[in-house]
Amino acid sequence: LFEAAKTAGQAKEAMSILWIICRYLSWQSYECTKTAADLCDLTRTDKAQMARSLNLLEEIGAIRRVKRGRNKIITVTPEGAFRGNINTHGQAVERYRLDVIEGGKSDNEK
Repeated sequence: LFEAAKTAGQAKEAMSILWIICRYLSWQSYECTKTAADLCDLTRTDKAQMARSLNLLEEIGAIRRVKRGRNKIITVTPEGAFRGNINTHGQAVERYRLDVIEGGKSDNEK
């Protein structure tokens, strides 16, 4: 994060926003229950700065934004917030691929 950011302040702000995103993850899900506008209100950050921070987090692979209807759902990648047993990381990555990237489709539905 610090290598990708232009300044240490920008990296620290992105880190604090990632912490807030992780705080508001749905139960057993990678999806944040807050939108970017909600995160602006929670962190008292203007829209432009929030967009820069989210872009930075997406650039380093900590989050991914998925468009659903008119909203962009913020999802945390397994690398962004993996808190489990390191031996099950591969299974977490596979679950993320199925739940987020492929939209919850099983092998039978493809």
